[in-house]
Amino acid sequence: MRTKIKKLMSGSSVLAGSGDGRALLARLLAEVTEPANPEPMYLDFMGVEVATASFLRDGPLAYRQMVRARGSRIYPVIANAVEKILDDLQLLLTSRNDAILCCDLPATGRPSNVRLVGNLDEKQLLTFQLVEKLREVNVAGLQNEAPSDPAKPTAWNNRLSALVDKGLIMEFARGRSKVFRFPLEA
Repeated sequence: MRTKIKKLMSGSSVLAGSGDGRALLARLLAEVTEPANPEPMYLDFMGVEVATASFLRDGPLAYRQMVRARGSRIYPVIANAVEKILDDLQLLLTSRNDAILCCDLPATGRPSNVRLVGNLDEKQLLTFQLVEKLREVNVAGLQNEAPSDPAKPTAWNNRLSALVDKGLIMEFARGRSKVFRFPLEA
Protein backbone atom coordinates (compact mmCIF):
# COMPACT_ATOMS: atom_id res chain seq x y z
CA MET A 1 0.00 0.00 0.00
CA ARG A 2 1.41 3.39 -1.00
CA THR A 3 0.09 6.89 -0.40
CA LYS A 4 1.66 9.82 -2.22
CA ILE A 5 1.91 12.68 0.25
CA LYS A 6 2.47 15.38 -2.39
CA LYS A 7 -0.70 14.34 -4.22
CA LEU A 8 -2.75 14.36 -1.00
CA MET A 9 -1.42 17.85 -0.27
CA SER A 10 -2.59 19.28 -3.64
CA GLY A 11 0.84 19.04 -5.26
CA SER A 12 2.67 21.19 -2.73
CA SER A 13 6.37 20.41 -2.32
CA VAL A 14 6.66 22.47 0.89
CA LEU A 15 4.64 21.11 3.80
CA ALA A 16 4.85 23.34 6.82
CA GLY A 17 2.97 23.83 10.02
CA SER A 18 0.50 22.11 12.19
CA GLY A 19 -2.45 23.05 9.94
CA ASP A 20 -0.97 21.22 6.94
CA GLY A 21 -0.20 18.26 9.19
CA ARG A 22 -3.77 18.05 10.46
CA ALA A 23 -5.06 18.38 6.88
CA LEU A 24 -2.93 15.40 5.86
CA LEU A 25 -4.11 13.43 8.88
CA ALA A 26 -7.75 14.03 7.96
CA ARG A 27 -7.15 12.99 4.35
CA LEU A 28 -5.29 9.84 5.38
CA LEU A 29 -8.05 8.85 7.79
CA ALA A 30 -10.72 9.46 5.12
CA GLU A 31 -8.99 7.79 2.18
CA VAL A 32 -7.05 4.80 3.51
CA THR A 33 -8.94 1.55 3.95
CA GLU A 34 -7.99 -1.17 6.39
CA PRO A 35 -6.22 -4.10 4.67
CA ALA A 36 -7.28 -7.70 5.26
CA ASN A 37 -3.81 -8.66 6.52
CA PRO A 38 -1.01 -6.74 8.24
CA GLU A 39 1.05 -4.80 5.71
CA PRO A 40 3.34 -1.78 5.47
CA MET A 41 1.85 1.48 4.27
CA TYR A 42 4.39 3.63 2.50
CA LEU A 43 3.87 7.33 3.15
CA ASP A 44 5.67 8.38 -0.03
CA PHE A 45 7.37 11.80 0.16
CA MET A 46 8.61 11.71 -3.47
CA GLY A 47 8.71 15.28 -4.78
CA VAL A 48 8.35 16.88 -1.34
CA GLU A 49 11.30 19.19 -0.66
CA VAL A 50 10.44 20.37 2.85
CA ALA A 51 8.28 18.94 5.63
CA THR A 52 8.64 20.73 8.95
CA ALA A 53 8.69 19.05 12.34
CA SER A 54 5.22 20.41 13.16
CA PHE A 55 3.85 18.99 9.89
CA LEU A 56 5.47 15.61 10.57
CA ARG A 57 4.22 15.57 14.17
CA ASP A 58 0.59 16.42 13.36
CA GLY A 59 0.41 14.55 10.05
CA PRO A 60 2.31 11.30 9.44
CA LEU A 61 3.31 10.64 13.05
CA ALA A 62 -0.17 11.41 14.39
CA TYR A 63 -1.58 9.06 11.74
CA ARG A 64 0.81 6.30 12.78
CA GLN A 65 -0.14 6.80 16.41
CA MET A 66 -3.86 6.65 15.66
CA VAL A 67 -3.79 3.54 13.48
CA ARG A 68 -1.44 1.67 15.78
CA ALA A 69 -3.46 2.64 18.91
CA ARG A 70 -6.60 1.11 17.42
CA GLY A 71 -4.82 -2.15 16.58
CA SER A 72 -4.88 -1.56 12.84
CA ARG A 73 -3.18 -3.88 10.35
CA ILE A 74 -1.50 -0.79 8.82
CA TYR A 75 2.20 -0.28 9.59
CA PRO A 76 3.24 3.20 8.35
CA VAL A 77 6.71 3.62 6.82
CA ILE A 78 8.21 6.88 5.54
CA ALA A 79 9.41 6.47 1.94
CA ASN A 80 11.51 8.64 -0.36
CA ALA A 81 12.05 11.48 2.11
CA VAL A 82 14.95 13.83 1.35
CA GLU A 83 17.68 14.45 3.93
CA LYS A 84 16.15 17.75 5.13
CA ILE A 85 12.94 15.93 6.02
CA LEU A 86 14.80 13.04 7.63
CA ASP A 87 16.82 15.50 9.74
CA ASP A 88 13.64 17.08 11.16
CA LEU A 89 12.12 13.64 11.64
CA GLN A 90 15.24 12.44 13.48
CA LEU A 91 15.19 15.43 15.85
CA LEU A 92 11.49 15.09 16.53
CA LEU A 93 11.58 11.34 17.16
CA THR A 94 14.74 11.47 19.28
CA SER A 95 13.13 14.06 21.56
CA ARG A 96 10.19 11.67 22.02
CA ASN A 97 12.32 8.51 22.42
CA ASP A 98 10.55 7.12 19.37
CA ALA A 99 11.49 5.75 15.96
CA ILE A 100 9.98 4.97 12.56
CA LEU A 101 11.11 2.93 9.58
CA CYS A 102 12.21 4.84 6.49
CA CYS A 103 13.27 3.62 3.07
CA ASP A 104 13.78 4.48 -0.55
CA LEU A 105 11.03 3.07 -2.74
CA PRO A 106 11.09 3.05 -6.54
CA ALA A 107 7.85 3.20 -8.52
CA THR A 108 8.15 -0.55 -8.99
CA GLY A 109 10.28 -2.90 -6.97
CA ARG A 110 11.30 -3.44 -3.40
CA PRO A 111 12.31 -0.93 -0.75
CA SER A 112 16.01 -0.21 -0.37
CA ASN A 113 18.15 1.75 2.07
CA VAL A 114 15.87 0.61 4.90
CA ARG A 115 16.74 2.39 8.13
CA LEU A 116 15.42 3.22 11.55
CA VAL A 117 15.08 6.96 12.13
CA GLY A 118 14.87 8.13 15.73
CA ASN A 119 15.93 6.07 18.70
CA LEU A 120 14.82 3.18 20.87
CA ASP A 121 15.90 2.15 24.32
CA GLU A 122 18.62 -0.50 24.47
CA LYS A 123 16.34 -3.53 24.99
CA GLN A 124 13.85 -2.47 22.32
CA LEU A 125 16.71 -1.88 19.88
CA LEU A 126 18.13 -5.36 20.57
CA THR A 127 14.70 -6.90 20.00
CA PHE A 128 14.14 -4.86 16.82
CA GLN A 129 17.55 -5.91 15.44
CA LEU A 130 16.82 -9.57 16.14
CA VAL A 131 13.46 -9.44 14.37
CA GLU A 132 15.09 -7.58 11.46
CA LYS A 133 17.81 -10.24 11.24
CA LEU A 134 15.50 -13.26 11.58
CA ARG A 135 12.64 -11.69 9.52
CA GLU A 136 10.05 -13.81 11.39
CA VAL A 137 10.21 -15.01 14.97
CA ASN A 138 8.26 -15.91 18.07
CA VAL A 139 9.24 -15.36 21.71
CA ALA A 140 10.97 -18.74 22.01
CA GLY A 141 13.02 -17.96 18.90
CA LEU A 142 14.14 -14.65 20.39
CA GLN A 143 15.20 -16.34 23.62
CA ASN A 144 17.24 -18.88 21.65
CA GLU A 145 18.83 -16.18 19.48
CA ALA A 146 19.87 -14.01 22.44
CA PRO A 147 21.16 -16.37 25.15
CA SER A 148 23.18 -13.53 26.71
CA ASP A 149 19.90 -11.71 27.50
CA PRO A 150 18.30 -13.54 30.46
CA ALA A 151 14.89 -11.93 29.86
CA LYS A 152 11.83 -14.03 30.65
CA PRO A 153 9.09 -14.55 28.05
CA THR A 154 7.02 -11.76 29.62
CA ALA A 155 9.84 -9.26 29.08
CA TRP A 156 10.26 -10.36 25.44
CA ASN A 157 6.49 -10.03 24.93
CA ASN A 158 6.55 -6.52 26.40
CA ARG A 159 9.39 -5.47 24.08
CA LEU A 160 7.66 -6.98 21.06
CA SER A 161 4.37 -5.32 22.00
CA ALA A 162 6.08 -1.92 22.29
CA LEU A 163 7.64 -2.36 18.83
CA VAL A 164 4.27 -3.39 17.34
CA ASP A 165 2.67 -0.31 18.94
CA LYS A 166 5.32 1.86 17.23
CA GLY A 167 4.66 0.09 13.93
CA LEU A 168 8.24 -1.17 13.66
CA ILE A 169 7.38 -4.85 13.50
CA MET A 170 4.20 -6.64 12.40
CA GLU A 171 2.24 -9.08 14.53
CA PHE A 172 0.46 -12.14 13.14
CA ALA A 173 -1.70 -14.67 14.94
CA ARG A 174 -0.70 -18.26 14.32
CA GLY A 175 -3.12 -20.47 16.15
CA ARG A 176 -2.97 -19.49 19.82
CA SER A 177 0.46 -17.95 19.54
CA LYS A 178 1.89 -14.85 17.90
CA VAL A 179 4.57 -14.48 15.27
CA PHE A 180 6.41 -11.22 14.63
CA ARG A 181 7.79 -10.12 11.26
CA PHE A 182 9.98 -7.37 9.98
CA PRO A 183 7.62 -5.33 7.77
CA LEU A 184 9.97 -4.62 4.84
CA GLU A 185 11.84 -6.83 2.45
CA ALA A 186 14.96 -5.12 1.19
